Amino acid sequence: MFTLKEREEKANKVSDVRIDNRTPLSALIYRCENGCKRRSLPQRFGNRHVIYVRLNRLAKKGVLERVYKAMGKVGRLQAFRRKRAGRGGRAGSSRSRRNTGA
Repeated sequence: MFTLKEREEKANKVSDVRIDNRTPLSALIYRCENGCKRRSLPQRFGNRHVIYVRLNRLAKKGVLERVYKAMGKVGRLQAFRRKRAGRGGRAGSSRSRRNTGA
């Protein structure tokens, strides 16, 4: 049996679960890539509730918004690089090809 004091101490104790910030962000990216629900996350990400709480805190602090903006910039940059690589890397190369066929 617990005494009243022990119950109060246990209720006020902060959880000892410690994860780094990369784990919830990895879980978020996994969810975006695979379109799964939070309950369907693989066990390698750990406790779903801990992931939820950490992402909720990061969202309230504005960290996730900065991450989304950074990911968007990286995504646009990679798309631009792929587009340029498809043209041979030279500006105007697609115009010269079109004009030679006419």
